[in-house]
Amino acid sequence: MDIFGMGTRHGLSAFEQVAVLGVVITAFLSLLYAWLLRGNVLNKDKGSQKMQDVWETIRIGAESYLQATAPAEFLPGNPVADGSPVPECVCWFRLARRLLRSSLRTLRSLWRLGALLLSLWGQVSR
Repeated sequence: MDIFGMGTRHGLSAFEQVAVLGVVITAFLSLLYAWLLRGNVLNKDKGSQKMQDVWETIRIGAESYLQATAPAEFLPGNPVADGSPVPECVCWFRLARRLLRSSLRTLRSLWRLGALLLSLWGQVSR
């Protein structure tokens, strides 16, 4: 069995080919179902003017909260000093770099603590 060349090009067994095809079909069916649900929701009545006013107030409050609490560099589209938009990948790269640095500092501290404890153990056991 060789579905779309997956067996010859990628070395997949028949079961793996069927599984990959099943995942792709399931993904497309899920997108179709989401599109149908979206259409169903958009065709519904928006409610009274009072309900729409309440929604608008909630939306404004939520956006204000996010603007106030989230760092500017992690919000896509916020201008930086030179006025250009911040690419999302740069923001995530900065976050990943900070996490990596803090993790390395923690590992270095644990290494030093382990070395200290081992040297103390050596002194005590003599």
